[in-house]
Amino acid sequence: MAAGTTSTPSQGIRCSFCDWEGHTEASCNFRENAAKAQKAKTADHRKERRGGKKKAQTAQEASEDVEASANIAEYAGKASVALSASDRSSWLSSLAAANWNTDTGATSHMMPHRHWFTSYSPHIIPVRLANDTIIYTAGMGSVMFEPVLGGSKAPVVVLHDVLHVPQLG
Repeated sequence: MAAGTTSTPSQGIRCSFCDWEGHTEASCNFRENAAKAQKAKTADHRKERRGGKKKAQTAQEASEDVEASANIAEYAGKASVALSASDRSSWLSSLAAANWNTDTGATSHMMPHRHWFTSYSPHIIPVRLANDTIIYTAGMGSVMFEPVLGGSKAPVVVLHDVLHVPQLG
């Protein structure tokens, strides 16, 4: 190293997870916290699935809560499901495409509309998109919506741990 130059090991290093400079993905605190949160979420989901009779009772209570709050809560639009690839083009031109699209292959459901959340808490979490860009959440909460399947309304669905990502809007 030439005299008069200083260099730190972290200069020029950029994390591929959070896109911040000064560390690698292996030492990223955001990645570590996201992994811990996902493990806790998975553990909670497993406990919920094992609930049996208690789970059925809780579902009934949740259904009653939804009915009671139907007059005051704004539903997250309508939703529909494309059952096959041939349905995709008609679905994309429907009103449902502008309202809600659940992605069952995603790690978490995400939406840009803060006003659709029925419960909410601020959380800043990096989200890596399919094109490798990183965007950040503003919060997380629960969303209620009324799905439409084959033109008929289905029971109200409540999704929990939905990420609020304003940049998706």
